[in-house]
Amino acid sequence: MTAIGIIGAGAVGQGVGTLLVHTGWCDTVMVSSFHGRSADGLVTHLEDMSAVSASSVRAHRVDLAWMKSCDAIVLCPRAAFANDHTTDIRMAGLIANGATIRHLAQDLAGFTGPVVVVTNPVDVMTRLYAEASGSTRVWGIGSSTDTARYRLILARTMGVPTRAVYGHVIGEHGDLAVICASSTTVNGPGRPDPRPGDPSGDGGPARPYRRRYRPGPLRSCRPS
Repeated sequence: MTAIGIIGAGAVGQGVGTLLVHTGWCDTVMVSSFHGRSADGLVTHLEDMSAVSASSVRAHRVDLAWMKSCDAIVLCPRAAFANDHTTDIRMAGLIANGATIRHLAQDLAGFTGPVVVVTNPVDVMTRLYAEASGSTRVWGIGSSTDTARYRLILARTMGVPTRAVYGHVIGEHGDLAVICASSTTVNGPGRPDPRPGDPSGDGGPARPYRRRYRPGPLRSCRPS
């Protein structure tokens, strides 16, 4: 039996729990939260969803101590604070969320399974958890989320399926994320997508169309 723990029953916790129930990546979802009623509500929601979708995944509310029995843990708690930042908004929770993540790291010290950190500012929280817990199996989801959003925006802009877009966003999650525009392709190598001035539309060799998307910093990500 495999169990995945979710710490935090807010919007992210709900999304992760829903994904686990639908995909069947585990047998059990264990939910813990500093707000007991939120955890109870999420478990009820997941159990209802499991019944409706004929999923075999079961959900349970547990105390934090039970998380050490899980095979993996997703950290997505959010401390209470007012976010009044107009720029770099993910850094607004640094102090409040930092205290929460440090507390969890100390309580979960000794857990050897993988830990996925979602709480913002995610890059800082990931390092904080790793250092405070001593764990070497800690991952933040920042650049993965940015990459998924980048591909989705490009796909919608160009009217193609998301799977047709290949590109990455690296660096810190948020305003300092770096878009690898020079290595971004649509429709893959060998799939000509002629544009005005593109040699592939004038009888030249076929090449993937590269779109330089400019909502943030750009960097050449070609291997040297």
